[in-house]
Amino acid sequence: MDVEVLLVHHELDKCVVTQFELALEFFDILSALRKSILNYSGRQATGRPCGPFNCLYFEDIDPQFARDISNWIKNAT
Repeated sequence: MDVEVLLVHHELDKCVVTQFELALEFFDILSALRKSILNYSGRQATGRPCGPFNCLYFEDIDPQFARDISNWIKNAT
């Protein structure tokens, strides 16, 4: 791919379709001009897996999450 890809994922995501291990597998096989992965651990989720307030929403780490994505975009080639 001739695009730059940023994959952002929470290590504690327990949803069956968005598990962290699957994101790592996808990242490994992804062919891109530039690829990066940002992974977060934060605190434990307060909601049910695959639902609101789970790690999918980066609860309590959203300021850091937003800064990291912004910095990645600013440094894009």
